[in-house]
Amino acid sequence: MHERMFLLMLHITNGDILAEKLSFLEHERLPWREMYDFGPVFKVMGEKELSKRAAYFEQTITLPLDLYLANTERQEERLIAIEPEEEIVLWFEHDRYDQLMLLYLLNRLGTLHKTNVSMVLPEKYVTSERFFSLSQLTEQELENLFQERKKVSIEQFQQAEEGWEAFSSSNPKDLLNFIHHKAIKLPFLKQAILSHFDYFPSERNGLTSIEEETLKILADGKTKFLKLFESIASKRRSDGLSDLHFSAILKQLSKTKSPLIKVHGILPDFSLPEMNPFLELTEEGEEVLRAEKDRFDCLPFNWWLGGVHLQDGTYRWNGEDIIVR
Repeated sequence: MHERMFLLMLHITNGDILAEKLSFLEHERLPWREMYDFGPVFKVMGEKELSKRAAYFEQTITLPLDLYLANTERQEERLIAIEPEEEIVLWFEHDRYDQLMLLYLLNRLGTLHKTNVSMVLPEKYVTSERFFSLSQLTEQELENLFQERKKVSIEQFQQAEEGWEAFSSSNPKDLLNFIHHKAIKLPFLKQAILSHFDYFPSERNGLTSIEEETLKILADGKTKFLKLFESIASKRRSDGLSDLHFSAILKQLSKTKSPLIKVHGILPDFSLPEMNPFLELTEEGEEVLRAEKDRFDCLPFNWWLGGVHLQDGTYRWNGEDIIVR
């Protein structure tokens, strides 16, 4: 029997595709199904807090509340059940989506005193323009990364705890202070957090960087959702932006009396993932893009970035700092 069959090991991955591809390792695999780049998060993610997240996802992307809660309960039960001698191997990429998931897991595992943890770090691949996902690597490349995995240090666990507390804070300056006043020991985390701040409203016109880029593309003419998403995702490779997340952003821009974009059809969501409507820029969208109006003059806002609930234009990002109005 293969030697690795005798090892007690749990591989935690971002999603199912990589988990399936790692079947050659012959250990248990747990695909972690969450999206901490989107929706409300809290320092302690207990039953009450998870219910609030579930309700938000049901409202924004039609993800059934019961399905979300059942999945998170199964995941958390598996973490709690980890044996002291069991090694946990974390497989996560460099983008914002994965790094926030890694931050949560390191904080949670540390809280549970499950510290026999290693990380797979795809550093040798991330500089390549062709690299976007661990799942695109060959079995041999994944095997090599597995053999080169790095033990998570006590300092990294402590930093994950501090980072999650800052990320879940209702004051975004706490997160900014975290990356500026700490020598970040978790590879890729600082860049992921800087990408995170691009999702805050800008000082110039209240649009986020992603929304600004979206309106610029639509200013050149009517565009289908999938083409628009592919264009934005290719320009934001450090984000790990999903199609459902992007669709929810577009809904915020379109469902109001003064929309910035017009949707010809239905945007995709969890229940209708195949939708691919045309989108176009409105007159109000053109005015906001030119900074003749502020997006908060046109649109209601109900968005969460970590622990920050954005409902008005109080917090603005100028590219370097959070400005409080």
